[in-house]
Amino acid sequence: MQVPDFYKTHWSEYPLEFKGVIEHLQDIFPAGVEGKRVLDGGCGSGIVSVAFASMGANVTGVDVTHECVEDSRRRAEKFGVECRFVESDLVDLDLGEEFDIIYSWGVLHHTPNAEASFQHLANHLAAGGEMIVAVYLKTALSGFWNFSRVFYQNSPDFAKKGVRTITSGFLNLVDVIKRLVGGRERYMMRGTSNEEIINDWLGVPHRTFHTYDEVYKWFEDAGLKYELTNPATGRFKSTSNFVVRGTKQNVAKPAAVERLIA
Repeated sequence: MQVPDFYKTHWSEYPLEFKGVIEHLQDIFPAGVEGKRVLDGGCGSGIVSVAFASMGANVTGVDVTHECVEDSRRRAEKFGVECRFVESDLVDLDLGEEFDIIYSWGVLHHTPNAEASFQHLANHLAAGGEMIVAVYLKTALSGFWNFSRVFYQNSPDFAKKGVRTITSGFLNLVDVIKRLVGGRERYMMRGTSNEEIINDWLGVPHRTFHTYDEVYKWFEDAGLKYELTNPATGRFKSTSNFVVRGTKQNVAKPAAVERLIA
């Protein structure tokens, strides 16, 4: 199975909640996105693109999976918003235009070359624009998680279902206890089910992990000023994305980017 084959069924089985996505974007962009040109790099189900559009942005969503692009178009029509969706691999993306916001959350580590995909996205950022990227954090447990993923994917379907049911049940209990004791919700988007998280974590056929310094260098090579806005988005550091936000300070394209995307 390839990544496009996985996600064309994953997002149909585990759709994200629209209100939860809106809250997520409002948290990231408290000043709003009205009138902004947004590129959703790896749009998946299209729900984030639709949420951006409902907040007044002019949105282009890109995904390598044909079924995801078609589902995204139908979802935009259902919500009554205008979005453009393009079928393309991020690793060689070239739309010939620039955007004020580039958003790519939990996507680059599933591409054939995360760094090249990042640089092709960054090449579309307008002067003064913002780029928000979330990728899996590399820790001492990353090798274990990759082994677990391979073991899971080679198990029979009934065993996979059992793993998802038992593990998601345990995490649901952890969430309840945390709310009772700490009074706070988990960070993930509201409406994201634990079973969806487990299926995504263990079922995806390709995944890479990255260090903070590695991703910082991507931003530096693209000529972007950056900051780490969240060092770990999940319950456990070893299973978390980390989020880096960058801004474009000038219009000149650094030589390092020219060499990488040539």
